[in-house]
Amino acid sequence: MRFPNAAVGVKRIFIAEILSLIAAVISFIAVMVGVGGVAAGLAAGSAGGALGAGAGMLMLVAASGVLVIIGFIMNIVGIVNASKDEESFKTAIICLLVGIITSLIGSFLSGVPVAAGICNVISKVADLAVTILVITGIMKLAERLHNPAMVQSGSSQIKMIAVMYICSIVGSLIASLASGVIGTAIAGVISIVAGILGIIVYIVYLVYLSKAKDMLAQGR
Repeated sequence: MRFPNAAVGVKRIFIAEILSLIAAVISFIAVMVGVGGVAAGLAAGSAGGALGAGAGMLMLVAASGVLVIIGFIMNIVGIVNASKDEESFKTAIICLLVGIITSLIGSFLSGVPVAAGICNVISKVADLAVTILVITGIMKLAERLHNPAMVQSGSSQIKMIAVMYICSIVGSLIASLASGVIGTAIAGVISIVAGILGIIVYIVYLVYLSKAKDMLAQGR
């Protein structure tokens, strides 16, 4: 095995992304339950039904949050491991820290929608940069292992993920700025679309990480 640190690191990143995918699916279901349940409850004139849907959504969000935290820690550890064999992963660590800081600032500014929305966009851009840098790091390792197929695949993955991420970011920004009844309805639809795009990004990224994991394990 030529790159043992990268092999261990990419495997951990792969597991972290599986957990994140599960969390994304749960969050998507939570949004569907919340929007659909509350709308149905209000339409039927049942405040209890609306509250019940809200409680169910909160439980799903909590479960998703736990998985996100575990996956986040594993992702950091995996990137640090991989950085010992490839410099690109070190830059990914910096972007990861930027994402953490802006996310925390955004949570403190939740009462200021515009500021919180901007912080959310910066955090998502940082996440995109981390993903691209991880793929770039894998591509460079693939070059050193004389695996042109993985290099070409990585280039295609970056373009695809970037487009989907940008669509998700724009959607999230619009949702954060929406207000009023119509704005809330639009925000709900955008959240669903953004959730679907997020899940697609995770799947595309996971496929590449799986191939990278096998490549590094075999050392070719």
